[in-house]
Amino acid sequence: MISRILVAEDNRILLDVLRFNLVRAGYEVLTAMNGLEALTVLREHQPIDLLITDCQMPGLSGVEVCTQVRQDPQL
Repeated sequence: MISRILVAEDNRILLDVLRFNLVRAGYEVLTAMNGLEALTVLREHQPIDLLITDCQMPGLSGVEVCTQVRQDPQL
């Protein structure tokens, strides 16, 4: 089974570079442009094997996203 990775990054260029390289390495990659979108993707596309997140994003920061993930057993 291919590992599924969510990349949450508000810089479009960096997001595209990360997605390109991870797909090229054989991973399924989902993306989000902010913390709120990342939580939505996490809820709608389980299981996700790895979350790569920017620390400073609009809406929720990467730290806040990780805190919510740790508090929610469904994620």
